[in-house]
Amino acid sequence: MALLAVAAAPARPAQAQEGDGALRRVMEAEQRLLRDELATYRQDRAGEAAARAALDQAVARAVARAAAGDAAGLAATLAEAEATLAAAERRTALALATLHQRLGRIEALAGALGAAPAPAVPDVLSGSWRLAIDPGALTGTMRLRQDGTQVMGTYRLSDGDAGSLRGTWIEEHLRLERVDAGGGFDAIFEAGLTAPGSLAGAWRPTILGTGGPGGGQWTATRADETPAGTAEEVETP
Repeated sequence: MALLAVAAAPARPAQAQEGDGALRRVMEAEQRLLRDELATYRQDRAGEAAARAALDQAVARAVARAAAGDAAGLAATLAEAEATLAAAERRTALALATLHQRLGRIEALAGALGAAPAPAVPDVLSGSWRLAIDPGALTGTMRLRQDGTQVMGTYRLSDGDAGSLRGTWIEEHLRLERVDAGGGFDAIFEAGLTAPGSLAGAWRPTILGTGGPGGGQWTATRADETPAGTAEEVETP
């Protein structure tokens, strides 16, 4: 019986090594898929930018035609361009969701393998920010909390509008969806860091034809000294 016990002892490490090898193969496959999905996200984001530019051009042409008295087909032309942009935004959102799911699986695999966790995404956004939004010379504040690539927060503007923010920080690109407390999801803000503590980018409404501006520029500067890596609690207004 003792001889049998000695002979069977090495079987457990061998099985563990075989299991680790299988997990590593799955990890390699997941990492390849992640690279492909990141490329898809970049393509979809570029496609969304192109669709937005096409919509801006369609609006400008429609305004010029209306001013010249040529009003035939204006609504249909704008509706088509809006539908194209909406489809492009859905593709970008789906690509982002796929990226997050893939990252979650890779993190779980790394834990199962006992590997060192991947380097954390630096927290460069958590804290309070002063806002300037054009056109309209609006000012305000927002408070963000960054958790890896996920971002959430709240905002309050000088015209009394307030609400919540949700979005992502991927490849140093910030995308925030603004959800107004009264009007719902009404705008998308995108930006990059122009310097530590300074954001600049463009915004656009999610619904056209409301009489408001069709988009513009915005900036944000830090209003606090929140250290990098410190996530603050964010309360809904």
